[in-house]
Amino acid sequence: MTTTEIVNKFATVDAAFAVSSADLAEAISRVGSTAQDVGVSLDQLVGLVTAAQQTTARGGSVIGNSFKTIFTRIHRTDTLDQLEQMGIKVRDLQGNALPAVPYRDWE
Repeated sequence: MTTTEIVNKFATVDAAFAVSSADLAEAISRVGSTAQDVGVSLDQLVGLVTAAQQTTARGGSVIGNSFKTIFTRIHRTDTLDQLEQMGIKVRDLQGNALPAVPYRDWE
């Protein structure tokens, strides 16, 4: 993905929702590498940040730090074990952690 494509995504979201490109950039700069580590795509992350900002009216830095904390903790063994005890499927058949944000093909 090129820088131009990323800027275009941000501008599109900025125009359609109550989130600024600056807030998106700030959030993604704080959580981007952690999100990538847990299998969250850029499009998914932009959607999560947009939804969080529209719902909470918090800034990009707060949202980015919050998702970084969530993504860091969600794949810990003790967290996965607790979620499984509650009946939530968090591992595949090989025992690997499922993605933090499951991909859904809407087409």
